[in-house]
Amino acid sequence: MGLEFVVILRRVALALALAVTAQVAKAASGDCPASGVVVRIEGQGSHAAICRGAEVAVTFFRRCGLENAPDVEVRIEPELQPVLGAPAFALYDAPRALILIADKAASRRAFHRQPRFRGLAFGELYASLIAHETAHRLIAQRMSPVPLGLLEHEYIAGVVQLASLSPTTRHVLSQRMNLRSTLTTDDFSSTYYYLNPLAFAVQAHRHYHALVDGCGFLRDIVDGRFAFPDPAG
Repeated sequence: MGLEFVVILRRVALALALAVTAQVAKAASGDCPASGVVVRIEGQGSHAAICRGAEVAVTFFRRCGLENAPDVEVRIEPELQPVLGAPAFALYDAPRALILIADKAASRRAFHRQPRFRGLAFGELYASLIAHETAHRLIAQRMSPVPLGLLEHEYIAGVVQLASLSPTTRHVLSQRMNLRSTLTTDDFSSTYYYLNPLAFAVQAHRHYHALVDGCGFLRDIVDGRFAFPDPAG
C-alpha cells in the first residue's frame, strides 16, 4: 500500500470522524429546528418537551406581532432550590439570560405532591414551564422602552404558559383552584402573585382571552404603554 494512499485513507477517516462529532454535538446541543428557535440545552432531560415549550412561546409572540430573534439557553438541574419558601420548578436567571429547570424526575415528584396537578399529563405540564420562562427571555430580548415590572412580566408569561396547555388541562386547573370569574387589571397585584403564582397565571390567561384585542394589550405592555396599578408594589 503506497504512502499517498495511506495518507488519503487517514484524511477520509478524519473527515468522517469530524462529521460524526459535529452531528453528535449538534444533537447534544438540543437545538430546536421548528419555528426557528435556537435552544441550547445543557444537562440530561426531556429535550423534546423543552423544545416544545420554547416553540409555543416563540409562536405565540410572533402571532401577537412581537417579533424577535429567539435565542434561548436552558440548563437542566437535578433540583432547584425553593424560592421564597415555595418549591421551584423552573426560573429565568435574568443576569445570565439562562433558564433553569429541574429535571423530569424532580419535577414529577414535585407535581405529584400537589393535588391540583394529579391526573394531568406530566409532559404537557413540564413543557408549559419552559413556555413560561421562555416568555421572560423573549421579553428581555425585546429591550422595551421602559423596564417591565414584576406584574407585567408575570402576566405575559402566565398567558403564554396557559396557552401552551390543552383546553382540558386549563379547565381542570381552573376548576380545582375555584377562581373568581370576573377580572379587571386592578385584580393583579404582587401580593396575589407571591401568594399563588399559578392562580395568577390562570387568571392572566382568562383576562387576556376576555379582551377584544388580547395581542394589542400585550403589545401595549411590552412597549411600555400600559403598567398594572399595584398597590402592594
